[in-house]
Amino acid sequence: PLLITPRDGAQLPRMKEMAGLCGGEDSLIVYGMPSPPLIHDHFAMTKVIEAARLSMPLVYAPAPTAAATAPASIAAVVVVGNAEVLSGLVLHQLVAPGAPFVYGAGCDTLDMRTMINPYVSPEWLLGCQAGCDLAHHYGLPSFSYAAYSDTKSLDEQWGVEAGVTAAVGALSRGTL
Repeated sequence: PLLITPRDGAQLPRMKEMAGLCGGEDSLIVYGMPSPPLIHDHFAMTKVIEAARLSMPLVYAPAPTAAATAPASIAAVVVVGNAEVLSGLVLHQLVAPGAPFVYGAGCDTLDMRTMINPYVSPEWLLGCQAGCDLAHHYGLPSFSYAAYSDTKSLDEQWGVEAGVTAAVGALSRGTL
């Protein structure tokens, strides 16, 4: 399937129609994100509502950042992310009960020395794993990250990080 991330969910009906003209109306997945901490802005809610209304699968992935938009502990970041996903799920299912929904496992960590959100940090990997575990607990399919790197070039760091995160992503039991 093709993962789409339009800024405004109002474009989803047109995108579904275009995919149908190509013979793959059911080949689109919508990616939406709340705005941490615990805010569902107009763009996110439009995607949630339109994806449910059109019965398009929705990946709703939180991105709270430890020590910035969420408390500093990984457990607290996971709690904030879980609340964001579950509240999005409630609205999604109110619009269209049974519409396809994917629990997006994600959290960020802030390196307070450099003010950068590194993707490849032990805390980030633990937060994603916890999200996948929560999705599994709720009986929902899950979205997780794999094969990524913080490097800016295709070098040895990229190879090691992509390999390690691919293995961790596979071990997380994420379904997407």
